[in-house]
Amino acid sequence: MHFKRLLVGLFLLSVLAPDVLAEITQTLSAEHEKLEEQLKNNPQLILDHFQNLDKPPNKKVDQIEKEYLLCQAQLALTYPNLALKHAEAGLALIKSHKHQWLRNKILLCKATSLEFESRHKEALPLTHEVVIWAENHLDNWLLIDGLIARGHIYNAMTLSADALKDFQRAYDLAPESGGKINKGEIAADIALVYEYKNDSNTAIQYYQEAIDYLADGHDDQLTLSIVLYGLGRSQVHNNDLDLGFKNLQESARLAKEINDIQGEAYALKELANISSLKGQKKNAINTLNGVMDIFKEANNDPMMMEVAYELCHIYTDLKQYDEAQKQLMIMKSFEDENTLPYLLASNLSLEAKLLNLQGDHQKAYQVLLQAMKIQSTQKEQQISQQISRIQQQYDFATQQKENALLLQQNLLQQQKIKAQQERYQLQTLLVLAFAITSLLLIVIIYRSYKHRQKLQYMANHDSLTGLLNRKAATIHVKSKKLTSKSNLVVMLDLDHFKRINDRFGHTVGDEVLITFAQLCHKVLPENTTISRLGGEEFLVIFYTTKITEAMQAMYQLKEQCAQKIILDDPDFRVTFSAGITQFKKEDTLEQAIQHADMAMYRAKSQGRNRIIVYHEMH
Repeated sequence: MHFKRLLVGLFLLSVLAPDVLAEITQTLSAEHEKLEEQLKNNPQLILDHFQNLDKPPNKKVDQIEKEYLLCQAQLALTYPNLALKHAEAGLALIKSHKHQWLRNKILLCKATSLEFESRHKEALPLTHEVVIWAENHLDNWLLIDGLIARGHIYNAMTLSADALKDFQRAYDLAPESGGKINKGEIAADIALVYEYKNDSNTAIQYYQEAIDYLADGHDDQLTLSIVLYGLGRSQVHNNDLDLGFKNLQESARLAKEINDIQGEAYALKELANISSLKGQKKNAINTLNGVMDIFKEANNDPMMMEVAYELCHIYTDLKQYDEAQKQLMIMKSFEDENTLPYLLASNLSLEAKLLNLQGDHQKAYQVLLQAMKIQSTQKEQQISQQISRIQQQYDFATQQKENALLLQQNLLQQQKIKAQQERYQLQTLLVLAFAITSLLLIVIIYRSYKHRQKLQYMANHDSLTGLLNRKAATIHVKSKKLTSKSNLVVMLDLDHFKRINDRFGHTVGDEVLITFAQLCHKVLPENTTISRLGGEEFLVIFYTTKITEAMQAMYQLKEQCAQKIILDDPDFRVTFSAGITQFKKEDTLEQAIQHADMAMYRAKSQGRNRIIVYHEMH
């Protein structure tokens, strides 16, 4: 839930930025623009302004802008339910194609409000709509705004790759400096993704980049408070309690200065967590109870659930089980269909711990199993599904045996009642038993066939990319009986792949290999054998293809590789070096591969990112 607190400042950075990047100029009225500037320091002033007006605005556009500003102000103060009401009111005032720019601004405010309430599926289509509109109308700033909002929704849905893609695109569109939003500020968005992935070290680097920008003469206390909050949390997760405590204290101080009551409460909650880690349990309880009152008054259900979780955890450690049980009931009262799976798993784990300490080990075990199921990764879920299928097979076979036994018992009973039908009943039982046995054999044979198919596929294909492996490719190619010069052999190797793994991590490296394999299937002709020999090395065989056509396909693959495989560093492009040779009648496949390999290494030695033809080397 703490990500909602960070999202406030990042959202405000976007809505407050001027349209210096836009190809079209659309802004609020002069009066409302001045009010909007108050969001970064005291959003309460906007609420007070409209409350103290003698009469409501006359013009429809002024009414729409009023609802828009009220939506922003309530969102800045972390009241998403109130913000949502103003967003709906503003949208209801827009009846025609007029005011479409304002409509898109309000849609983003609405999407962010829904995101605060964990209604991600409702929020995501709104951001899609804004991004498309901004692209079609060449409104680069609104495009940045929409990408940032959509990135946060992706992040909350644990779609980290999509979130980073949107944030990177917004980062590329934003200026280096000037205005009220730039690359330094979008660094805070990127930091949030890494914090969500529990990569505290990387998150700290990006948060520090954002703070360096905000500290460079920018009077934006609200955003500085929020980014300090994120930095402090990441430092605590990185076991730097003292530095994290210092930054969280400063975050709370800044929030209090601008009357951001919930912002202060967010920081105080994290400070209470540090007190608990240092053994100051009573101090932590007192702080959390005060924070609970603030979130209760604000109807902030997600944060009330999180505070209840912290209190339950502390009371459990203190062996005050009755108090812990009360907090557990509070937590569970806030759970609904929108509650994120990781929160449900966390709550269940704590419940299991409490049950275990109270001596109810069986129920604790059952609850813990639920938590483990929710926490399972996709691979674990697949394993679980396999286990479930095996269990179903076992249950099916057991049920069949039980059914057969029941039938036998019924037949015996009937034999006692009607002796004259004994032989007929026995024949019926044998026929039924034979049918069941035949059915089971068919099922077993079918599943065995499917299993062999799966094993054969795994034996012939690379587990990461799905391409043929070296052995399978060799067998496949030899079956083609290459004898013509129109058969071409290509060896290629991704350039500087070790740098990708070292710099961006092995997960990114795996994604690069998967995407490259997909591009090979998409770009290269259908009558082509593609295999991964190991690491970043690939083998491609062209059949009945002229060398000019093969070269054209390989250059097209190079172009697609540079365009489609996007890394966090815009200056880093994925390229490959390749060697190509014509298959001669007197050559073996191994000799042809060796010639292509020699050409590939010549390409690497000449600076990489090129294709060398073997016969041109002589």
